[in-house]
Amino acid sequence: MLTLTEKSSRAAVFSGAWSQGLDPSGAVLIKEGANHVYRLPAAGAIAKVHQPGTTVGAARRQNRAALWLLRNDIAAARPTGRYTDPEQIGPLVITFADDLGTGPAATSAELGGLLRALHDLDVPNELDLPVFEPFTALARRIAALPPTALTRQQRLRLRLFLDATRDRWNTVSWPVRPCVIHGDVGPSNTILTALGQPALIDLENIAIGPALWDLAAPALRRDLYGDPPAQYEEFSAAYGADVTRHDNGRTYRTLTALYALTSCLTAVEAAQVHGGHWPAEAERRLSTVLTDPLPAPPWAWTLPSVDPEHAR
Repeated sequence: MLTLTEKSSRAAVFSGAWSQGLDPSGAVLIKEGANHVYRLPAAGAIAKVHQPGTTVGAARRQNRAALWLLRNDIAAARPTGRYTDPEQIGPLVITFADDLGTGPAATSAELGGLLRALHDLDVPNELDLPVFEPFTALARRIAALPPTALTRQQRLRLRLFLDATRDRWNTVSWPVRPCVIHGDVGPSNTILTALGQPALIDLENIAIGPALWDLAAPALRRDLYGDPPAQYEEFSAAYGADVTRHDNGRTYRTLTALYALTSCLTAVEAAQVHGGHWPAEAERRLSTVLTDPLPAPPWAWTLPSVDPEHAR
C-alpha cells in the first residue's frame, strides 16, 4: 500500500488547493500520521491529505457531516474552497476546511457537553453514515502487519483475542437507541475556536453506533495512560452518565478490550514506520493485550511525543 511522505502529500496539497481557488503558499505540515494535515496561512484553511485508500465518497461524507454538525449548532470545521468538495490528486484525496486556529483542546467538561449534544441528535438519513463495526478492519490490520512486526504465535493470539472480543461485544445489552458517534474521541480531535466554542474535528470515524463507545475514551485515557481521575469525573458529570458503571462494569470491560487491541495495533504499526519510542511502546502494549486475562488498570501505557493518529 502507498505510504504518505511529506513530498507526496505537499505536492497533492498544492495541486488541490490551486484547483479549489485557495493559496497554498507557506503551507506548514502540522500533523503527520495516517493522514497528513497542513495549515495554509495565506488561505486561512486547513488541508487534510487522507490516508491512502480513502475514497472520495468517504471524504465527502466527512464534509457533509461537518455541515450537518454546524446546522445543529455544534462547532466544526466548515469545508471551504471553490467547490467545497474533496479533490483527488492521483491516488490521494484531499479536503479543505476553515482554519479554526491554534486554540487548546476542549476541556473534559466541554467534551462531555459536546458529546451529549451530538448523541442527542436524531440520526440523519441524508448522510448515509456507516454502522460502527470495528472488527472487520481490525482483522485486516492484523493480517496486513509484516512478518517482522509479530511472531506467528503473537499474530494467532491477537486473532483469538479479536474473536473473543467480538463475541463479548455481541452479548452486551446496549442502552438506549443507536446514535451518531464521533468514533475517535480524544483531545487532538477537539479544539477551542477563536470565539471560545469547543469544536469537534477529524470526522473520518463518524458513524451510527453505541454512545458508550465515545464515552469510554476519556475513561480509558485515565486507566490506560494515567490521565488524572478528576478529568474523567468532570467529563462524566458534564455528559450526565458514567460508562464504567453500566451493567456493573461488564460493558466497560468489553470496551476496554476493543480499545486495547486497537491501540496495540496502532503502536505495532507505528513501530514499523516511525521507530523512536514506538518499538518499546509496541512491546509494552502487546505484553498487556496478550496477558490472559487482561490485567486490571492502570496499565501505564504512554503516548510518545509524535503520536500517529488513532493511537489514543
